[in-house]
Amino acid sequence: MILSKACKTKMAALFIGLMALMPVQAITQEEMVYDQVSKYIRGSEAAAIAKDICDASYTYDVDPILVAAVFTTESHFDNSAVSGVGAVGIAQLMPSTAASLKVNPYNRRENIFGGVKYLGQMVMPLRFQQHYTIICLKFPL
Repeated sequence: MILSKACKTKMAALFIGLMALMPVQAITQEEMVYDQVSKYIRGSEAAAIAKDICDASYTYDVDPILVAAVFTTESHFDNSAVSGVGAVGIAQLMPSTAASLKVNPYNRRENIFGGVKYLGQMVMPLRFQQHYTIICLKFPL
């Protein structure tokens, strides 16, 4: 079936009009982190924790979704959490690790920044290995 130019134009306009009526749900990483934090923490504290996680993630080049997943597992974003072995805060930093990172583990923001920095140090070798593997696959010896 061959359609005239006028018919194609009308169909395109109808399609664009229908798209305008459909709700579009664009969600950012920041919104995803906030959604995760707000499952455990309420109000402005959830927003502050989510912002700190995103700020630290961008500072140390670590995926904020990964950070939120790790912190969910570690503490459910409870800054007063203390493990049986003495790990403290949202990121569950051991006191010696916090000292080496030069952060106060009892300060929420410092705990998050220290935890993200430490997580970044832990995943850095994996990033290198992943890039090395891709390079080797592209340029075999």
